[in-house]
Amino acid sequence: MLTSQKGEVAVELLVFVGIMLMILVFFIALIGTRIIETNESRLLTKARNIVDTISNEINIASRIEGYYREFYLPERIDGDTYSIIIHEELRTVEILWDGKNMLSSFATGNITGSVKAGKNTIKNEGGVIKFES
Repeated sequence: MLTSQKGEVAVELLVFVGIMLMILVFFIALIGTRIIETNESRLLTKARNIVDTISNEINIASRIEGYYREFYLPERIDGDTYSIIIHEELRTVEILWDGKNMLSSFATGNITGSVKAGKNTIKNEGGVIKFES
């Protein structure tokens, strides 16, 4: 009789430990998913800030004749290099990085030059918005 009770306790202990391990794995997976989502959200926010900075500079420059300003863009987005494309005909700024992209629109269509990571200069000369990197 005593052996039967020890065996039953051992089986119950194994079942209890198994259930606890499954709960632990579930919570670890849930936490991992949350971390990935948070990192992705932070990355998208950084990209959004870059394209919004550029489109805001274009919009301000288009309203003020003789406007001149230097501004800086980060060299990388979380370790990834990126490129910036100004679609003059669509009046949008696009940032491309790691197979992803983000767009922001601006008001004018008369733009020359390009924008790059690092130091940039924007000016309004006779209604033409000029970028120099």
